[in-house]
Amino acid sequence: MTARIDQDFKINIFSIILILFLCLIWPLSISLLLEPPADSAPLEIENPIYVFYLPTIGFQLIVLFFVFLVSRGEGSGIVTLGYRNFKLTHVIYAILFLFASLFLLRIIKIFLDNLEFLNFQDPSPLLPQTTAGRIVWILMCLVVALNEETAYRGYLITRLNKILRSLPLAVIIATAGFAAGHLYQGIGGAVLLFSYGLMFALLYLATKSLWPCVIAHFIHNALAIFVQMPVILPPFYYAPGL
Repeated sequence: MTARIDQDFKINIFSIILILFLCLIWPLSISLLLEPPADSAPLEIENPIYVFYLPTIGFQLIVLFFVFLVSRGEGSGIVTLGYRNFKLTHVIYAILFLFASLFLLRIIKIFLDNLEFLNFQDPSPLLPQTTAGRIVWILMCLVVALNEETAYRGYLITRLNKILRSLPLAVIIATAGFAAGHLYQGIGGAVLLFSYGLMFALLYLATKSLWPCVIAHFIHNALAIFVQMPVILPPFYYAPGL
């Protein structure tokens, strides 16, 4: 049977609440409250496992759980968002997408670097420096990839498309919410991640599956501890005293 993105669901009040949470409340509140001052030095995190990785894993799982509950309440479910019929070709699509998208991101980054009003915050202080940290980092990358692709690609695009009756507008709004959660990387970083989010949305719509998106997202973030590249970190930022 040919894979398809399910549209057989009913929007309810909990759908609207979840959409607002994913698009506005979650990313923007965290960015506004926890974004470091523009003139501050890169944040030093003494123990990122406990102050960043584990809290992020926990919160991402909570969000994924609510996406599961709300989608079930709509008469659908997470599986119908794009998790049917896993195939080896999904892995191939993910790898090809990763190479192509990183090449495009490099070109976009060169262009953005010429725009002086766009600032970039270095996310490298969040990267692990110990073996234990790397193990938990990889686990966090898996959870983040699963939740963010399910929420921002699978859930938001399909629900916004049904409400707005415009797939391009649904993709733009969902991707803007995804990018807003990365404002801790600066305005330039958010613009870069908006471009990357659009690429993931196209991959989702082209393959009608979330599997390639999750795999590519996971590999990208997991490899950040070995290869210097833009990091698609979750919308969660550590600040002293929190």
